[in-house]
This record gives sequence, C-alpha cells and structure tokens, in this order.
Amino acid sequence: MPDQERNPAKPPEPAFVPAVRIQESIVAAAETRTLRWLAQRTPRWINSDHLTLLGFVAQCMTGVCYALARRYRYALLAGIVCLAINC
Repeated sequence: MPDQERNPAKPPEPAFVPAVRIQESIVAAAETRTLRWLAQRTPRWINSDHLTLLGFVAQCMTGVCYALARRYRYALLAGIVCLAINC
C-alpha cells in the first residue's frame, strides 16, 4: 500500500530540481576550466562519497597536526599539507 493511501494528508514530494551555480568571481573562468580538467582525469570508480571521506580525514589530520605542533614544530607543515588536501 503506497504512502499516499495510508496517509492522505501527506503532501506529495516535489520533484528534484537541480541548483543553478552562478559564478561571478574573478577566478570563475579558471576555476571552471580546472574543474573540467580534473573531472576528465578522475577515474570513474571515484565518486563524491570518496572525496567527502578524503576531505573529512584530511580535516581530522589537520587537527592532529595542530595538536602535535606544540611539541613538534614541523607538524605545522604537515597541517598545511592536510589543509591543501582538504581543499
């Protein structure tokens, strides 16, 4: 039995509408070219979930590097690398 028949007061779900991305910054053209270049060279088996996980791990590692920087000053350099990976 579909949800509409069980709960007639529930409104129907709207159809998915993709968002329009408006790029008006100074570097918008270069960013678009770079994103297309990267997308063409990224293996098909890598999807958005993989990239989200990579960014999350990189951000966590940045925090670890900052914590270690109190004793090891070169940990700040590793933190910079982690931040670059997160971008």
